[in-house]
Amino acid sequence: VDLLTRDHRRLDETFAVALRRVNAGDLAGARPLVARFAQGIRRHVEVENEVLAPVLPHPAGADGVGHVEIMLREHDEILRQLAEVEALFADGEAPEAWEVEPFVAILSGTLAKHEYREEANLFPVWEAAIARLPEGDRVALEASAAERLAG
Repeated sequence: VDLLTRDHRRLDETFAVALRRVNAGDLAGARPLVARFAQGIRRHVEVENEVLAPVLPHPAGADGVGHVEIMLREHDEILRQLAEVEALFADGEAPEAWEVEPFVAILSGTLAKHEYREEANLFPVWEAAIARLPEGDRVALEASAAERLAG
């Protein structure tokens, strides 16, 4: 779970610099940061969706809605929004900053809300579940997550 939280911070920092460059009109400088962020967020989502969610608990909130199910839906939304941002940078011509700014800002807000929910509602449950795993299983799970995050 610490690995995921640290990865959230790393991704946030990369995306924040990209956002600042977009807001400053430096789309050429933002382009490689968006690409790096996209690669990192896809790896992060893969770890949570494919490595951890299948083997860790699926707690529900007071309203009965499962935190993992919310996480999975939000991951789909984040990837959809990311695809929109990437499409703006993929065109042959460089987009204008005003064309990109709203999409990057929306994605930034979606990420912040998502990460807060994960870290507050899901990660404590997962951390406790991981701590209860036999040492070999815990080490294997952590190694798999770290390997996928690293690419």
